[in-house]
Amino acid sequence: MSSNELVLGMDKKLQITARRLSYSIPEAAQLCGIGTTLLKELIEEGTGPQTFYLHTRRLISDKALVEWLLETSEQDQQSSNTLRTSATPDASHDSSR
Repeated sequence: MSSNELVLGMDKKLQITARRLSYSIPEAAQLCGIGTTLLKELIEEGTGPQTFYLHTRRLISDKALVEWLLETSEQDQQSSNTLRTSATPDASHDSSR
């Protein structure tokens, strides 16, 4: 029996998957592949993920971290598309004519 299985009788098993509900700032930074200092700066600027306090410990919920990553990814794609279209030469301004 693995650590995430609970035997409920002869034939029945219940799969239990433990998922983290929240992360400390260093844990979240590691998951995102960025430094703790950068994540703290983004949070203080208001552009990072939402945080909450549990007693004196500042945490980031799993949901807030995923939402922030998706939002950041979408913003990066939009700005990347904007840069591509503005870098494309406009045929009406072609100086070779």
